[in-house]
Amino acid sequence: MTDWYRRSDWNDKIAADFEARLARARAPSRAQYLSLQGCALIAAHADIAEQLLERCLELGEASELPRAACYLALARLAQGDVDGSIRAYDRAVEAERASPAFRSTAAVDQALLIGLFNKSDRYWDALDRLAMAGAGPLDLVDFEATAAEALIRAGQGDADTAREKARQALTLLGDNVADATWGGVSLAQIRQRLETIA
Repeated sequence: MTDWYRRSDWNDKIAADFEARLARARAPSRAQYLSLQGCALIAAHADIAEQLLERCLELGEASELPRAACYLALARLAQGDVDGSIRAYDRAVEAERASPAFRSTAAVDQALLIGLFNKSDRYWDALDRLAMAGAGPLDLVDFEATAAEALIRAGQGDADTAREKARQALTLLGDNVADATWGGVSLAQIRQRLETIA
């Protein structure tokens, strides 16, 4: 059975049950429950997810802020709000700076989003954050960072660096993309963009 704070469906009865259980939870746990429930609803109920995640952020629980802001970015992206998604990643990065013990992949995720949607006014900021983020512990994070730099460098007209980074990203991506997506964008589409740059 699914945990009460990880339901993938939502209706008035589920919402009432969630709110009743949330009210009984201890204060530090409330933020986590709101965050996890918001994440679980992104695919089917992005608007509800956004509301729950905003409530989570309002609680100001340092340990949950970066993760909840990243989920908020995905909820907004699922609704087509690219600029709102970028702002949510800004909140995650700010939370990480305020409490460095609590980290996320916000800088890398945001940079890839900026590159995918050609947000040229944010290119330099994204590149600075990528440089500060360093190498990630997971292959996907490494792929995202390298793909983001390739897309941004291509958008800036730096063809040589873009080509090099695109080739690196394609190597990291490998062949197993099938139906996989990143923030609602298929990895196959990202691969096509990178192949064009490479």
